[in-house]
Amino acid sequence: MPDAMEVIYQAALDLGKHGAVKEYLGDVETAEASYTKAVHLLIFLLVEAPFLIMNPPFSLTNSDRYRLQSYINLLTNRQSVSRSQRIVHLKCGDQQCTPKGSG
Repeated sequence: MPDAMEVIYQAALDLGKHGAVKEYLGDVETAEASYTKAVHLLIFLLVEAPFLIMNPPFSLTNSDRYRLQSYINLLTNRQSVSRSQRIVHLKCGDQQCTPKGSG
């Protein structure tokens, strides 16, 4: 990958790691935002970057494409989990929420 694309890739990985740490610490809103940014960067690399006019041209191997798509899928999954946790937290507020069927 050309240097600029490597920087974007590394930034996406860093955002994903940051999101994981925030999710673990219970800051699901920040986690979701980090996952979203990481996914946007990876989608840029996978979908848009190959069509940019660059010298040398930017191209991805099938292995690169598979790896990027795998990361996108994993981050999208974590993003959905974080979003669900945030929604539950917003619905519960300061009240004690109990799962359906218990109590």
